[in-house]
Amino acid sequence: MSADQTTSNSGYLPRQQLRIRRWLMASSFYIVGVPFVWYGWKQGQMAPLASLLFVLLAVLGNGLLYWLFRSGRNNRYADPSLTTPQMLLAIVSTLIFTGGASATLRPTVSLGLLAPLIFGCFQLQQRQLIRLALFAIGGYGLMLLTVEISSGLHQPVVELVHWAGLSLMQGAFVAICGEITRMRDRQRQLAAQLQESADRDPLTGLYNRRWLARQVPPMLQLAQRHQRPYCACMLDIDHFKLINDQHGHLTGDSALQWVSAQIGNHLRKTDALIRAGGEEFLLLLPETDLHGAHELAERICQHLGSHPFAPAHQAPLAITVSIGVAALHPADTLDHLIARADNAMYAAKQQGRNRVVLTGSL
Repeated sequence: MSADQTTSNSGYLPRQQLRIRRWLMASSFYIVGVPFVWYGWKQGQMAPLASLLFVLLAVLGNGLLYWLFRSGRNNRYADPSLTTPQMLLAIVSTLIFTGGASATLRPTVSLGLLAPLIFGCFQLQQRQLIRLALFAIGGYGLMLLTVEISSGLHQPVVELVHWAGLSLMQGAFVAICGEITRMRDRQRQLAAQLQESADRDPLTGLYNRRWLARQVPPMLQLAQRHQRPYCACMLDIDHFKLINDQHGHLTGDSALQWVSAQIGNHLRKTDALIRAGGEEFLLLLPETDLHGAHELAERICQHLGSHPFAPAHQAPLAITVSIGVAALHPADTLDHLIARADNAMYAAKQQGRNRVVLTGSL
């Protein structure tokens, strides 16, 4: 049995819009922070250099992020949401903000180091969160050392105790976020399993029409856009009703499983085999022209005709198939392609069964 490896692009725009909305939510930190820094500087609670650096970093950093999202260049990276860069920007900005704040304002501002962890727990793994938390804690310690060297800390013991408390809070947040991450991963695995079971025929394990309707149209559009060959084969087991009537439905079910396995042995990883309904199968062949599809269909037809099906405790049964082959045309939809392959398959039935008919020969 084969599996299709192509990923659908149909959800690209909604996902990208969601990333932009998340970035806008994260940027609200800077929308609040910039006026706050400006007010603190006017009131003598913020150092001028730190205020300038915070504003520049907020404007330039978020301007770069906006450009990456709007241009789509973020999709070139392993994490298109750019979660880690956004968290690093927030941590560094907060450290600059905290370093420039007065001694009375610093403890309050430093709590902003917790916010990036909340943002990251829905996207990153716990190991990544630990590294970012250590970066924030280490950065805060370096900031305190810089302030001590440049102007001296007002209450060094209090500052160190606050640093220790902030470190404990960071650790607690990482532990909580780690549990959220594990819950998120379990939910994603369950959703993937449910999607997979919904897309598979329970008897043969092949893809079903639900998968066909959702995944294949974007693949066909891609092939048409780039003028790549694409073919479909409709296969029908000859006289299948007689197998059910004479040998029982359990034998008929075993025959369907056997046929699907035999067909799958002839396919590439990029091909897809779908149970279209009853004793009918649809075979999709990307990067395959009509000549190549015809050769494959003939091999499948000859193989099944020369290898009898051997059900348990019964005499071997001869099973043959009729196959119709159609190539994708520039204006085709999925329904058009299937209809032409289906018509060719019925023509194979009318011409005596156990044969392959191409749409061009009708």
